Amino acid sequence: MPQFNDSLKRPWSIAIDYQSVKQLRESLGVNLLSVVEKDSDLLMRLANDEVLLVDVISVLLTDQIQKQGLTPEQFASGMLGEGLQSAVDALIEGIASFSRPQKGAVIRKTWQALSAAQTHASNRIVSSEMMPAIRAKVDKIVDSALATLTDSSGDSQES
Repeated sequence: MPQFNDSLKRPWSIAIDYQSVKQLRESLGVNLLSVVEKDSDLLMRLANDEVLLVDVISVLLTDQIQKQGLTPEQFASGMLGEGLQSAVDALIEGIASFSRPQKGAVIRKTWQALSAAQTHASNRIVSSEMMPAIRAKVDKIVDSALATLTDSSGDSQES
């Protein structure tokens, strides 16, 4: 059973079984087992939508959250930064472990590829050769917005 600590250092264990898969389908309309289906975008949605991710994890951990006397909001307060990353890694491992071995291997490899692509994109954005270009575009947008505000402030006095 995959385990992780949230950003508040609270330990959690993600157990994926028939009942939890069914519960997610009923409560969020999420089919965890669809991650390797041809047209499924679930891995991408989990990678890009932190709210959906926390909702999924929260449903899977409902019993543990209640045993700790936490509200869903208190639980979610620990789903930040590295804690959130640890949670999603545990979730993916849980899905892979629940699946047949061949399907689990595909899930792990797909997640690794998606994670590597996101890391590469992030590294490119913050790399030294990209930052000047991004800054120049931001400066141009800000200058344009300021010029528009300056021009329109004079116009509004005439009305």
